[in-house]
Amino acid sequence: MWSLKLIEEINKHRDLNDYSLLLLDGHSSRLNEVTMYNFAVNRIVVLIGPSQLTNAWQANDSGFNKALKENILKG
Repeated sequence: MWSLKLIEEINKHRDLNDYSLLLLDGHSSRLNEVTMYNFAVNRIVVLIGPSQLTNAWQANDSGFNKALKENILKG
């Protein structure tokens, strides 16, 4: 499960008494109750924004990542 790998990686880089903020888009796969529970017990606060709008609040999505994706698709 992707969330367990992500939790493991986040926990490697922080004090486990601290909270982390995870920004996600509103894709329906994000609404899994088990996933949200695992984030909560690991002190990871999840902010889910509207689908297809991450470029508005994740600057990297409209810059480097967008250019990289376009170049990969061009092949």
